[in-house]
Amino acid sequence: MKHFLCKVAGCWLSICLLSCGAPSPMLKGTGETATVALQNGVNYEVEIIAVQDSMLLCIGDGAPAAAPASVAARRIMGVRPEKVASLTVAGFRNNRWVIGVVVFQLLPAVGIAVAAGSANVEDPLAVGLVCAIPAALTALAFAGSGEPTPSFDGPLSRQDLEAIRMYARFPGELTPAQVEDLLHSYNQKEITELK
Repeated sequence: MKHFLCKVAGCWLSICLLSCGAPSPMLKGTGETATVALQNGVNYEVEIIAVQDSMLLCIGDGAPAAAPASVAARRIMGVRPEKVASLTVAGFRNNRWVIGVVVFQLLPAVGIAVAAGSANVEDPLAVGLVCAIPAALTALAFAGSGEPTPSFDGPLSRQDLEAIRMYARFPGELTPAQVEDLLHSYNQKEITELK
């Protein structure tokens, strides 16, 4: 019996640790993934590399977002701020709280309703619904909180470009030599400009 309780406690702690995580805007070796919508209506999925004075440098396959991605075709691309209709940075919502709400609030409410039904309570469904109220309130609180998805409407202003820098792989401007090295590493002679 003692061994069984240890296993149950271990599973419970594992679920707690999996469900309770902080949002993850943390430093990493790549830039953030973003969807760039151009004013001509074409969308591109890109990694933000750097923000230059006159151009946003990205890595992507050059195909519109609806087309299948090709890893082999990834290249350095640039887009002028005045050509951007919108830029949306991906990956900033934390929805891991759902596991905790379901396991620790909704499932116990269902269990109480089942137990009430087997104990000949007059309305076990009502008991279960009342017990599920904390789960609903917790879900509403978590769904309403959290970081909003960073989004910028074009044409991009100087302030927008400065804000986008924090999502780039290189937060400062690249020198011409660094741009040349970056292009060389992707076997390119010049930046592919998105129009």
